[in-house]
Amino acid sequence: MAFLRLMILMLIPLAVIYASLLAFLCARHGERLSEEYQPGASARERQAFVKAGVRAYAMRIRGRLAAAVFGVPLAGLAVHIYMTNTM
Repeated sequence: MAFLRLMILMLIPLAVIYASLLAFLCARHGERLSEEYQPGASARERQAFVKAGVRAYAMRIRGRLAAAVFGVPLAGLAVHIYMTNTM
């Protein structure tokens, strides 16, 4: 029971870290896309290009980021508790 309570309490800061990392990575990718876009085009086209690129990037990175942010610490905690209790 205490293990589940600890896991739930860990999910709150991990969710904040996940949201912060996703926002940071998408903003950085958006800056890279806006620098990459051709300078002769209009601002509206540039904004649409960047928005579409960031949306595609966010969809691509969400699963890996969630696995890294949520899966690794929770799996590490589970392994630590298992090894502590069995050895």
